[in-house]
Amino acid sequence: MELLHCSAGSRADLARLLSTPAPILEDVSVRVLPLVTLSSPLFADNAPRLRKLEIGHVRGFSWTSSFLRNLVCFHAYYGEVGAPSSVTDFVSTLRQFSQVEDLELYSCLTPFSSAPQPSDASQIAQLPSLRRLAIEGRHASECVGFLRHVQIPSTTTLCVESYTHRNMAEFDALCPFLAPAHGEFRYVHVLFNYNDFQVKAYHDTWCHQPARQLFVNHRLGWYKILSFMRALFRDAGMLRHCLALDLEILVRMTPAMWLDTFGGAVEVQQMNVKWGEGLCVALSAAGEDLDVTGTGVVWPKLRRLQLHRVDFRDGSAGGGEHGAGHVLLRALEHRRRCGAGLVDLELDDCHETEEWLRTAESLVERVSVSVRDEPEESRHSSDEDEDSEQESSEDGSGYGS
Repeated sequence: MELLHCSAGSRADLARLLSTPAPILEDVSVRVLPLVTLSSPLFADNAPRLRKLEIGHVRGFSWTSSFLRNLVCFHAYYGEVGAPSSVTDFVSTLRQFSQVEDLELYSCLTPFSSAPQPSDASQIAQLPSLRRLAIEGRHASECVGFLRHVQIPSTTTLCVESYTHRNMAEFDALCPFLAPAHGEFRYVHVLFNYNDFQVKAYHDTWCHQPARQLFVNHRLGWYKILSFMRALFRDAGMLRHCLALDLEILVRMTPAMWLDTFGGAVEVQQMNVKWGEGLCVALSAAGEDLDVTGTGVVWPKLRRLQLHRVDFRDGSAGGGEHGAGHVLLRALEHRRRCGAGLVDLELDDCHETEEWLRTAESLVERVSVSVRDEPEESRHSSDEDEDSEQESSEDGSGYGS
């Protein structure tokens, strides 16, 4: 049964329906607008065969209903569902979900906002059957507090969303939960712009199901989120065994930042990068100056590089001898000399001259070019650049040190 919407005049009828015993009901989704208020327990606390429950915008729903202990899937959305009001009550309630395999809790985690670290096992709920956990908090601290109070299998898929912030320490505390606890991540996708940061990490390169997923509407300033990326990708080891990187980095990153954040992905074989001028320079700088792996090149196993919307022309901003075009050609030549040459170079909606393209084709086994028939996005506004420069000066210039 699925109930998604009801008119204002039918809310009373719906409330009575939801308060009626449902002895044969097995699967129900109740996400109704406007809000429905129950005057008696959901299904009169009589739904012994219920296994899947998705509920939102229903006031008066009790998390202590006896049938909840039989659920294998429980999705609760928004505070109106009547989530426990204290950490102690929340943990006690979670213990009844011993059979739950799929758990989603959105905008229900307020009690964990300032919860202290649990001092003993009695303050932790064990969820031994859990295969997927998705949580969303107004602050990252709510998510961290919740994760500290549950014990889940290392194989559990974890999805975390946070939409507002108070300080960077909240995000840094997420790193241990997002790091690979079981197996290794083989494919990592990153989207980073001035407002949002997203990362999806997969155990396989086919992207069947992200083992870790994080979405942050940060508004903290991109320089601070770069520090978080470094902590997550380098210090927490998310990229240690990564074979493929898909990077939509829509802010300015210096070559040092590229190396400091993603240089630890020494197993990576494929990189797909949008707006990667800094990456091109990082490839060249690492090849000529930094022998970080003992091979003379950074990302020594990289064989396939996809670049989107990079300007390789001499007349472009930052062009000439130190521009992306020249430094990438130097990097390609150096990698070939070191036995780490690229096999595939794919250029999507980039700008290159015929001469540059001929040179690239002489250094790579296969070069492909595609052009999209769409307007080019604005890369960075002057206001964003000014904000970025101000953040850099406030945080110090030693990011890559």
